Amino acid sequence: MKDVAAYNLDLKGLHALNKQTQEDSRQAISHFQDAIAHEPSYAQAHAMIAGTYNFLGSSGQMLPKIAYELVHKHADFALQLDPTIAEGHIAKAAAYLLYEWKWERRAKHWKNRYYLIQQPPITYWHTITK
Repeated sequence: MKDVAAYNLDLKGLHALNKQTQEDSRQAISHFQDAIAHEPSYAQAHAMIAGTYNFLGSSGQMLPKIAYELVHKHADFALQLDPTIAEGHIAKAAAYLLYEWKWERRAKHWKNRYYLIQQPPITYWHTITK
């Protein structure tokens, strides 16, 4: 990531996402998309869009079928840009756990996340690991 404006938009997105309301989550997606407009190869922003759709789908604020299709789309793109982005693996693991119930695939992505970072970057993901 080289663009400071993209990074600032990413931070705004994280701030909105952490409020965990539907309106703020939609605002977070908008900030992440603006960050991508500044820097299309910004894997973190793509992964955070996936994470936001995970939240919307798992909390009943969006139809799960649509939300989790978007989770996979954005997480896959983030991982294509940067296979070491832990948030992309977290998004995939959560989708497999919460919606698709594909335990083996979830374990693969969760293991990848574990080797990349020692703790989840977003506190609400911690409940998934228990």
